[in-house]
Amino acid sequence: MKKPRGALWFLLAPRWLSDRSDQSYRQPSSLTVANLPLALATLVIGLCLFHLAYPLLEHLVSGLRLGLKVGIVLLGILPLFIVCLFCAAVLVLGFGPEWNRRYGWIRFPVIAALLMYVYFDMTGAKQGKTDESPTRQQASSVAPVAPLRAVSVGELLARRRDAAYKWLEDINAAGAHGADGVVPPMLIVETTAATVSIENISGHEIGCIHLQRGASSCSLESDLPECSPLKPGDTRRYQQRGDKSCSRLPIEYRLGSLESPEVSWWSDSALARWRRSLVSPETEDEFAIDTSDEHRRAELFSYYEQQLADVSRASQWKNEQALWQKWKADWKMFRGGPSKEDVRAGWSAARDDRLDPVADVLASNRFGPPAAIPKFLEVREDEQGMVAVVNRSQEPLFVGVSRARERLSPFEPAHCELGAVFVAPGGTEYFSSTHTSQSVCGHEPRGALEFVVESDGRLAWITTSRVHDYLRLDPLLVDNPAKQVKAERARRAKRSVN
Repeated sequence: MKKPRGALWFLLAPRWLSDRSDQSYRQPSSLTVANLPLALATLVIGLCLFHLAYPLLEHLVSGLRLGLKVGIVLLGILPLFIVCLFCAAVLVLGFGPEWNRRYGWIRFPVIAALLMYVYFDMTGAKQGKTDESPTRQQASSVAPVAPLRAVSVGELLARRRDAAYKWLEDINAAGAHGADGVVPPMLIVETTAATVSIENISGHEIGCIHLQRGASSCSLESDLPECSPLKPGDTRRYQQRGDKSCSRLPIEYRLGSLESPEVSWWSDSALARWRRSLVSPETEDEFAIDTSDEHRRAELFSYYEQQLADVSRASQWKNEQALWQKWKADWKMFRGGPSKEDVRAGWSAARDDRLDPVADVLASNRFGPPAAIPKFLEVREDEQGMVAVVNRSQEPLFVGVSRARERLSPFEPAHCELGAVFVAPGGTEYFSSTHTSQSVCGHEPRGALEFVVESDGRLAWITTSRVHDYLRLDPLLVDNPAKQVKAERARRAKRSVN
């Protein structure tokens, strides 16, 4: 009986079962060096075929139930891989010497095409898909923008005038203006005889800024071009130009413009001049010269139309004015310290149900400075900042742990919260210094530990640097909690008697 040759015999029959006397088409032993390149080539091509065939298997079972789908895929992987290996062996070894002599050359372009397809499928095609998917996703979520239509200078001037009057109405409705010398709420201003320094505390970029004192001859100039934007948190210094008597005149502010209206606040005198200029032919002629570019005219026309359609701008500006006023007060108190009126008003607002427990704890000496440990707790800390808290009392305790930190702005927390949990008697809870939801605390040096401990719903111990948190006061209002709590309770007792 004639033995099978080629790929089928290579896969199904070991070397020791083959005919050793037949030297016309001898298979090398599977353990010899001569067979190693063939085995590696067969494995690589088999994996390439499996890479192409596996998605077909998933597609065939896509409509089945989840359990049945998983079972078929798991049971089908091994047979599919064996079939792919067999096909790879056919490509590598052919069907026998006679077939290889006539048609064996066909295998090489087929193998080359297969390898190139798999290579580009795993690199180029997938990379292209990865690069294009965010763009396609964004394109599908954003409505298509209509092309800009051609706009004449007359149409643009008419639309600009409408937008200008709408801007004036919104400025008045929001109260985004004031008399000369009144400081805009989004600025902190420091003045000397020859300089004016402004700081943007609004949290938004101010697109255009122009300052002057009184008449236009008393200008204030910075190192940047006029109407340069000012980013959030940045400062800018202006030099006095003109006669020395100008320093006695109030500052006139123009923040924002019709082309940069996001943050807008103008002094009344500047608004009056600008309102008069809207009907001036000279102004329209100058503006027409600046808009000689057709594309620029179309962009401005569309931008003015968007402003006219914005019906919520005035209310938004009004809300922002109140917010910025509060921020300015916070900054001033943070930098200059609270006044006596600030301290008195803050402590007067403290609630009795918060003040009384603090007073009892302070009176019974159940408090301590930062880094002090309550006597009923055992606290251990390792080099990685992991804090272990052991409850040595006979009652369950609710323990809050934090670290003291130095604030760089009034909007930063005064502590890095590590957590607050119940600790059973004799139990241990762990607090990590490296995992905190407060972003400002992520990479800071470890401050002193602070504790707020409650037992059965009552305050049992508190770190003095946490008193303001418990009373819900600004930390700047609390510098000597024992003395201040005692004084506040005395004031309330006296007021109740009267």
